[in-house]
Amino acid sequence: MHGIMERHVSNPANPLLKRTVVRFIDAAGEDIVFTHGQGCHVFDRKGRRFLDCVLGYGPVVLGHADERFNARIADALGKGIHFPGFADAHDEYVAKLVAVSGLKSPVAPSFMKTSSEANTAAIRIASLVTGRKGVLRCGFTGWHDSQHARSPSWHAPPGHRMPLRNTEGLRGVSGDEEVFNWISLDPEDLGALLDTHGHRIACFILDAFQFAFVERDVILGAIAQCRRHGIMVVLDETKTAGRVSPLGVAGHCEDAWDMLVLGKAIGNGAPISMLLVKEAFRDPALKAQVGGTHSKELLSVHCALATMDRMQEADGHRILGNAGSAMADLFNACVRQLGLSEALAMVPVFGGSLLDIRMRDDLYADPALLRKLQASFLARGVLLLVGHPFFISLAHDGAVDAWRETFLDALGDWWKAVSNDDMAKRSAGPVAIGNSLVAS
Repeated sequence: MHGIMERHVSNPANPLLKRTVVRFIDAAGEDIVFTHGQGCHVFDRKGRRFLDCVLGYGPVVLGHADERFNARIADALGKGIHFPGFADAHDEYVAKLVAVSGLKSPVAPSFMKTSSEANTAAIRIASLVTGRKGVLRCGFTGWHDSQHARSPSWHAPPGHRMPLRNTEGLRGVSGDEEVFNWISLDPEDLGALLDTHGHRIACFILDAFQFAFVERDVILGAIAQCRRHGIMVVLDETKTAGRVSPLGVAGHCEDAWDMLVLGKAIGNGAPISMLLVKEAFRDPALKAQVGGTHSKELLSVHCALATMDRMQEADGHRILGNAGSAMADLFNACVRQLGLSEALAMVPVFGGSLLDIRMRDDLYADPALLRKLQASFLARGVLLLVGHPFFISLAHDGAVDAWRETFLDALGDWWKAVSNDDMAKRSAGPVAIGNSLVAS
């Protein structure tokens, strides 16, 4: 749901492969190519400024070109970025992570570049431990085959998840390696699935963003159901670790996971992910031979250390929540002013460190309308996502209210487009937020 327009203009000489979800297209149908960022803004090669609420899809948590962060990384560069083996900085990061998070369980940490790698490693470890090859998924957990094939639109509320996609060219999702989806977040559906297939499933991989759609006890109950079938639990806190808290939304519930994945915001934009494996599974993790050449690279680790220190010094998790809540308040005030309260709302997720736009049920049925909403904001200089959570950085704190008129204009433009398509005559209803219905 992230594309802006159907017409694309590419560089005819060796154009980059760009999936629609990582492209922003302006009103002229041309790619927006970014050149630099500062604070909560990014700039393109035409000199246009954008309020950035995409933040690389979540990694940038301090803001662009944070001076103290840059100084730390410049110092680290003078000492080398890749040694023959692991370095003091790796041990320092793990020790600080344990200290600031209050982690009590002994773990075997492994450094990765992306959470797709970390989840793939977790699947291999779980298969070694259980002797099974099946995987149970709930949420988006990466782009590798067993994480991505035959998956719905995980970021939409359960009632609006599309039919299974990504059905061609992907392997390791059939036979003994079959992959199952828990789409509905209904415990009875999960129970029926486990009664039939539980004996074949090695691990349950849970995207922590799913906590945004149902009560916490529903997810914890699902984890308990899986454990009764001997299924290992992988909690993927990629979107939330370092942003909601050092371990994300539920990482501090140490009884709820066997392996924990951290990523995105922990490095403020640097490619780094962590796989924390409970100590009891250290030997299978070693046997699985997870990791690669760049697992011991240092630059991203220094970025993670600088990010953690900066977040602790600034009381960053609280600031993110405040900034996100302020943006949601602004958006919803504009919605009310325009009389659109029964059509959409911005929801501050996990205290405001993530944001999500929820729509009236019938609007979800037309993805073109969601694209038009995103395009309306883009045309007014605001980068955000519709149909996918979007993000806030420390640099957004105190900077949001200046965009009030922009939000009003963008929402007004969108509703005019809806009206022109004769969509304004749809039956009105309250906006779905999680399991509840919030009236205007």
